[in-house]
Amino acid sequence: MPNKIENNTLIEETDAQQSNYEYNFFNTPWDDRTQRSKTCIIGLLCAIFVVTMAIVINNLVIFYKGFQTHSLIHDREIHCNVMRVDKYKYAARIHSIKSQELICVGAMVGASSVLANAVCLKSGPIRIYLGSLTSHRCKKGFGVNVIEPIPHDGVVTKKLVLLTTHDKMVYCGSLVRLGSSSFKRLAFIIGRPFRGGRTLSFQSATLARFDNMTSYNKGQSLERLINQNFICVKHLSKCEVRAGDLLIQRGRLIGIASTTPQKGSELACFANLSIIHDDLRELNIDVDFDTV
Repeated sequence: MPNKIENNTLIEETDAQQSNYEYNFFNTPWDDRTQRSKTCIIGLLCAIFVVTMAIVINNLVIFYKGFQTHSLIHDREIHCNVMRVDKYKYAARIHSIKSQELICVGAMVGASSVLANAVCLKSGPIRIYLGSLTSHRCKKGFGVNVIEPIPHDGVVTKKLVLLTTHDKMVYCGSLVRLGSSSFKRLAFIIGRPFRGGRTLSFQSATLARFDNMTSYNKGQSLERLINQNFICVKHLSKCEVRAGDLLIQRGRLIGIASTTPQKGSELACFANLSIIHDDLRELNIDVDFDTV
């Protein structure tokens, strides 16, 4: 008899537990749901599906764009020769102090002076680096103490700049002589690479005569414009010319790139440095200047 009472008590407790069980939005059986509840669940599932597909598609688009960008960079680098930054020790790397990025190149024309395009200053305070990336004397770079503008109509900014530091840079770099151009000799361009700052770009180019560029700048005396202010080059590879790049011929610096040429252009023009020799002399820069 007591055993029977205990069994009845157990059954009553089980029935009580089952009667106290409450259904909520998530565990209510489908057949017991109202039409509104079913609509909400279908809408929730559709929203989850749409969000998931949007994330997947967005990731695919980002990946595809990144792949295209990588392919473009790779394509440009195939046609852009690079060299060690210390191969030509007169080639100065001008870095932004804020971003630490290589923004321009210049040329060491004095023991403590670098000649560059004024556009190099547009990114704010700069620091100059020369020679080895590992030498304890050179890897910290040089601060700019004096900036001297040099008027020149061959650049968009209408001026070049002479950047002078109080430190001696001859331990890291070497001076380059300035020279005049010759159509009989091949030239080459040293510049900022498409990306990175541990190498410099290098490409050969042929000087272009003004009579082959009658459409370059209509309305002006082309012969006077090209001969006095510009030195233009042709037969460029796919390596992009940047504002400030150096034009070298016979081991002499003859030009500084005036501005970045238009995409796809096979012609690039440089500021003719043969017309600023006297300006450099007035700034007490004892440069070596050779004529052809």
